[in-house]
Amino acid sequence: VGMYTTYWEIIMKQFSILLLLLVAVIKPSFSSTIEEYKSASNYIVSKIENAKSIEEVPSVNNPDDFKHIKVASNVSILSNAEYSMEQISTLCELGNKAAMSYAHFGLKEEVDTSNHKSVVMQQTLYVMKRNALTFEKEVFNLTIFNIHCQAAFIPKLNNFYKELPANERTEVRLQGLRGMRRSATQTMLSTISDVVNPRRSRELSLEMLDAWVKSAPSYASIFTLEERQSMSKQIREAGDVTPRVYRDKIYIISSAFETKECNTLCQTH
Repeated sequence: VGMYTTYWEIIMKQFSILLLLLVAVIKPSFSSTIEEYKSASNYIVSKIENAKSIEEVPSVNNPDDFKHIKVASNVSILSNAEYSMEQISTLCELGNKAAMSYAHFGLKEEVDTSNHKSVVMQQTLYVMKRNALTFEKEVFNLTIFNIHCQAAFIPKLNNFYKELPANERTEVRLQGLRGMRRSATQTMLSTISDVVNPRRSRELSLEMLDAWVKSAPSYASIFTLEERQSMSKQIREAGDVTPRVYRDKIYIISSAFETKECNTLCQTH
């Protein structure tokens, strides 16, 4: 399927589950900026849920819709160093929810859940893949935000885990971390492999790779040194078979996994 389909759902579920496992349930105080982001995300989700046709789905070509999509895709909100891990996680969840709303448009009407589960899965993936192309520009911007958002979340998670007493590093939490690694692996490799999609413009593919170039060092930090070697190799091999215009950026992403710096998450098996 396309890069805007199931893997973002998988990785966000893993990050959300891990957060619930790692931290106590609290109610963080949100700044007006986060509230504005929440409002934009809710606007997108609500409008898609109530849309009866493709024409009613939020579009970058509609001035009112574009205003909200722009806010929900605004990576600069993540640069506020004062945001807590819980606040960053909330932004990631809101961004993912908006992106996945596009992917899920029409599922209830077009997928017959009474069918065999294999048929339901096939129908679901077909609709999501079609939506990824139909709403490419909208979902693309939100996906870029999600890549950067997870990259902003990881250092805060590392700091939290660093302060976590040894007796609280339970097997359940370790499983959450391992799940995060698996999801990050699938997400990155799927994205990189998808840049050669003939239906996607070169400009969009390069923008996506630029997001990974900036975010790869953060993602790399959650992997053990051994896992990084494997990731670096897989990413480089993916770059070897892509057009030259993308290759250098993919090799830069691969090199981010060659670092020997090993923080708390890296040291946790």
